[in-house]
Amino acid sequence: MRRRTDERRLAILTAAHRAFAEAGFRNTTVDDIASRFGGSKATIYSYFRSKEDLFVAVTEEFISGAILEAFDLLDPARDIVDNLTVFGRAYVGAVLRSDVLALRSMVAIEGQASLVATFYANGPARAQGDLERFFAAHRQAGRIAMDRLDLGARRLMALLEAEFLEARLFGAIDLPADGQIAASVASAIQAFLDIYPLRDAGR
Repeated sequence: MRRRTDERRLAILTAAHRAFAEAGFRNTTVDDIASRFGGSKATIYSYFRSKEDLFVAVTEEFISGAILEAFDLLDPARDIVDNLTVFGRAYVGAVLRSDVLALRSMVAIEGQASLVATFYANGPARAQGDLERFFAAHRQAGRIAMDRLDLGARRLMALLEAEFLEARLFGAIDLPADGQIAASVASAIQAFLDIYPLRDAGR
């Protein structure tokens, strides 16, 4: 029974994700979502209290899941450059995904404060917190000098996103190949280390 319940919940989330991405939050009704997954409004409301709650769950499933999986790769016990390389490739691959971009664009277009806050809290804010803790551990171990952890985290994410994200948002390019992402990440990390050079303990 639990498996069937989980499968139905995921079916609702998948249908809602597609509906929100195509029509926007404001123009999507619960009836629209129900028709997409072949169920009823009552079924949806048995899982989610409102359309807003459903949107929160969608961001957690498709945005947080995609992006935060990359941040789970951060491990202060590993070599910092190798670890940032593995993380960076996973992060860039996640933020360039079509489903992630679609919801990001929808939130920006809608301009609804509650949606923006939800999206930010479930994605960028949580991700930045993970990165700050990662840098804090390396700073404490004497491997890197970084006065402001928040600024360091934002700079790294900005450098990782710089080459492809804007072009992907505007539909100017397809998803880059793995080799292109790897080269871009290597360049971004080198630029980051030019700002925050490693100390001997980090080499």
